[in-house]
Amino acid sequence: MGATPRGGLCRRPHDGCVDLVPASHPAGDIVRRRRDPLAHDGRCGGRPRIRGLRGADQGLQGRDRRQDRHRERRGERPLRRQRHGFVRRVHAGGSSAIHDDGHPQPTAGEPYAALRRAACGSGLAECRADHHRSVAHPTVTHEIVVLVVAFVAGLLLYPPLLSGLARRHIGQRVAAYGPATHRVKEGTATFGGALFCALVLVAWLALDRSREGFIAIFALLGGAALGALDDAVNIQSRSKLGFGGWNKIAVEVLVGLLVGVGLVVAGFTHQYFPGLGAPDLGWGVVPLTVIALVAASNAVNLTDGADGLAASCTALVFFGISVIAVGVHDLHVVIIAAALTGSVAAFLVYNWFPARLFMGDTGALALGSVMVALSAELHLLWALPLLGIVFVIETASVIINVGSIRRYGRRVFRASPLHHHFEELGLREDRLVGVFAAVAALGTGFTVLYAHLAGPPT
Repeated sequence: MGATPRGGLCRRPHDGCVDLVPASHPAGDIVRRRRDPLAHDGRCGGRPRIRGLRGADQGLQGRDRRQDRHRERRGERPLRRQRHGFVRRVHAGGSSAIHDDGHPQPTAGEPYAALRRAACGSGLAECRADHHRSVAHPTVTHEIVVLVVAFVAGLLLYPPLLSGLARRHIGQRVAAYGPATHRVKEGTATFGGALFCALVLVAWLALDRSREGFIAIFALLGGAALGALDDAVNIQSRSKLGFGGWNKIAVEVLVGLLVGVGLVVAGFTHQYFPGLGAPDLGWGVVPLTVIALVAASNAVNLTDGADGLAASCTALVFFGISVIAVGVHDLHVVIIAAALTGSVAAFLVYNWFPARLFMGDTGALALGSVMVALSAELHLLWALPLLGIVFVIETASVIINVGSIRRYGRRVFRASPLHHHFEELGLREDRLVGVFAAVAALGTGFTVLYAHLAGPPT
């Protein structure tokens, strides 16, 4: 089947399948993969011909150019590199060929803008397994390397940051309505979230710089800037009133609008819903993003009331996001989520009970904002309540307690958010954080499992 081989030479059929290279795939990561039976480029032996790789194989490129000149003399279309992506010659002929599996094969010189696979008959299951092994490997490597480097960098950089904050007397103000055990935390260094935001930004600039990654980075920096302003007001005014609740919500809405528009422009309009698949929400993603970003930012901020609580839960959440991104080969999400996991884990070393450093609103608002952006880019906005189950529980406890006081004049919990209730009951902070982290791990695990079963959106 396919084009007639030149010079009487023919390609011996190979087992397996052929994975076609996406337009965005970096040249250095192109992997020689097994081929589909009877899929050939009209030549004998050798690796598949991939156009557009400068300096990758000068001899092959020179031979291609000579063949193109011969084709032009015969009045045939040349097989040159296209402007975007790579051109792969599957057949030497100018028309599609039908293989034994019944699927038409693309014509020579067709550009591939997305990853596609040719079916390979009885070996389809083996083909898919090979595909996942070959493609996922560099993504897993990125995740591990970025996570470890971010963690080590955080461990090295937090001590000098602590010293600088102590010299400038930049410390946390404890709310008067908090538990009595929190009085000893007055003056503990804050602004710790600024460093892990900076580490994530450096990782993105060094490894990614994609438009999709910029959406998440914008959400991170937007939340960090708002939180830094709130922390600065708290420190200067020597109170816990901060920037003002409605002012913060207004800025969060603005950040959410910009992030939502960016998601629509970048094409992240398909979002999974249980039982509905992944419908295209169009511009409906914008209000959904605004609501999610405002809710998540404030939920993480409410949770940041016990030593290590918000940091441990968010580290688990971002690790789950990075695992999901590895499964769908989304490299820019892997880089950002892994950098967040490593840098927040390093911060947790200094934030664990008894804490020497707090993330402040700088870190809490940033983590909540970027959590929404990364979830939306994985088409999993609906999964945020399960992914961040601890943040939902903490926020719900505040709503229930405040509503009960206003309606019935009595409390449901001794204090809210819920972790303060357990502190009032005498539970130590480190044990409390361990229980909440276990709940966060369960929520993250169920989300990863669902994302694996659902697969990428169609």
